[in-house]
Amino acid sequence: MKSYSDQSIDVRYRFTLSAVTALSLMVGMIYLGGCNPPALQSDLKPDGKEISLPEESIGAGTVSDIDSRNAASPASSDSDIESVKKSQFPLSRVITNSTGRSISGTIIGKEGELIAFKRDADGKAFLISIAQLSTKDQLDLIELPDESVETVVALQSQHNTAGTKEPESAPQQQKIRRAEWHEDPDAAFAESKALGLPVYVLFTGSDWCPPCKMLEKTIHKTSEFSDFADKNLVLLMVDFPERKSQNAKVKERNQELATEFGVSGYPTIFLTNGAKGTRETIQRTESVESFLSGIEEAISKLPKSV
Repeated sequence: MKSYSDQSIDVRYRFTLSAVTALSLMVGMIYLGGCNPPALQSDLKPDGKEISLPEESIGAGTVSDIDSRNAASPASSDSDIESVKKSQFPLSRVITNSTGRSISGTIIGKEGELIAFKRDADGKAFLISIAQLSTKDQLDLIELPDESVETVVALQSQHNTAGTKEPESAPQQQKIRRAEWHEDPDAAFAESKALGLPVYVLFTGSDWCPPCKMLEKTIHKTSEFSDFADKNLVLLMVDFPERKSQNAKVKERNQELATEFGVSGYPTIFLTNGAKGTRETIQRTESVESFLSGIEEAISKLPKSV
């Protein structure tokens, strides 16, 4: 049987041994656990346990994954790079010229200082020199790389062809003759002979005779008479004014012509095919339509030869 002192030593020994064992376990746990932070939810397997990633992990894939993807994807060819570069055209743009006028459209090509521009308004494509644009547009566009050069070349070719091409002969339009009033009988009869048209001879007192003024207003100033005369008549006015000055020789000539035609009052109108030719008297009427009908009837009665 152990004494009291032996029992006390035995108890102290067991306590010490237990303390040493516990300390050893704590040191082992600290050593094995390290100072890692607690596992994130994303690092846990579905059952809640941790999963580990290789140290080479980068982003969504590992170095080995990236290498394998690079190996599987061939390097981009020159044609692929070229297609990416050309993706800047067509480029929708509102351009402004040096005078401030703006046009909306699409840039479809560029070569040097020329751009091929397709206008929105009518879809027409044409060349524009960057130097003709506003300062802002010049700074923006001059830095663009040359692309779709074939479009620019095609437009240049069209422009050059159009510039050297012989213009197509336009259909010949018949020149409209304008019948002007002659005061010289010789000039009127010469034109009548050249054109084969009868002479419309008016004896009038232009500045004093009321019926003469009325005839001028209601007939001679109308577009209907003018159009008819352009095609069918040579006009001759033999005037006897009272207030308007007139050359003495003209007065004498007009008086001789009035005597020759047997004029006794004003206005008097004749239609003749020559100075000494056949004459038809034209009656005054109230309407221009009936007046022109009277002239047509008189024309039909005149001999064809002048």
